[in-house]
Amino acid sequence: MPGTTSPLKDSVVAALVVDVDGTKLTTTSSEGVPITRVTVTLEVDRPGSFVIESADLDSSDFEWIDGGSVSEGKPVTISMGWGNDLGVVMIGEITGIELDVSADSEPRVTIRGYDRLHRLTRGRRTRAFVDQKDSAIAETIAKEHGLTASVTATSEVHPYVLQSEETDIAFLSARARAIGYTIFVEDKILYFVPRPLDDSASLTIDQKSDLLSLSVRTSVLGQVGGVEVRGWNPDEQAALVSKAEASAAAKMGGSSVGGSVADERFGKVVGQVPGYPVITQAQADALAAAEVQTSALQHVTCEISIVGDKSVVVSDVVKIDGYGKRFSGSYYVDRVTHTFADDDYTTTLEGRRTAT
Repeated sequence: MPGTTSPLKDSVVAALVVDVDGTKLTTTSSEGVPITRVTVTLEVDRPGSFVIESADLDSSDFEWIDGGSVSEGKPVTISMGWGNDLGVVMIGEITGIELDVSADSEPRVTIRGYDRLHRLTRGRRTRAFVDQKDSAIAETIAKEHGLTASVTATSEVHPYVLQSEETDIAFLSARARAIGYTIFVEDKILYFVPRPLDDSASLTIDQKSDLLSLSVRTSVLGQVGGVEVRGWNPDEQAALVSKAEASAAAKMGGSSVGGSVADERFGKVVGQVPGYPVITQAQADALAAAEVQTSALQHVTCEISIVGDKSVVVSDVVKIDGYGKRFSGSYYVDRVTHTFADDDYTTTLEGRRTAT
């Protein structure tokens, strides 16, 4: 049932505006280019994407494609909402255009693109960052791609960090994971920030909400009760060891972390964290703490579909309420999909939780 503030309560129609560098694509044929479906997918640690479909073409309608008003590299702003209440859900750039023709349907043109995080996927690099913090490295990479960095400052100064035949996004994502951070882009701003696992929820999902579907799963498969990080301090010529228990992870309002449950039921296991060159104790401690947090976030996952809500974004916290202790609680949102199709607007979000 629609909630008390639902747009369905007042029979407000779904609304969409797509602007391609000043060219308006519309849902009617009265002006602009008519479109039939738009899907916007926002994610953390990888580029967000959009798909725009138009299925109203004849031999006189290709000028909008061939004339250059819609072409690779053009900026795109997509707004969705209800009635006159619209909000921007994606600002990105076109990366490809497709034409599909079949005997039993109208020709269809599909425009595909990504937010500006896609710029960090172009080409591999080998280089070194000397005496820099991770937050400063993020600022440097953002500037190189025409972006402004919004970072939460880190404290550890690394004597030497090597980017070895990696894309900037692979390299920066690895730096973020090693300290429990995440990356994403909004318009021209690159965020390099911690996951807000202890923040209060911006949205509550309950039986009074505009809920279309809800699926929640718990699993302890592959979970371990702690991790161990090993490295080598070249100055002191000594081994480095750091351990972190799963129980130390943020519990997001729950009490039992998945790794702790797995140890209790199936026997104690300590996992190793490979693939990160560690040369200081501070690096080892940060990596161990980050890894137990990342692992704990695999314990509870949810997928929620609601009546379209333009305010839902990634790296936010939502709350599920009224579905029992195991499934209710706060969830970190790492994927959001806004869909406009058949004159309807829906939002689907995927979230993770560390403990039940």
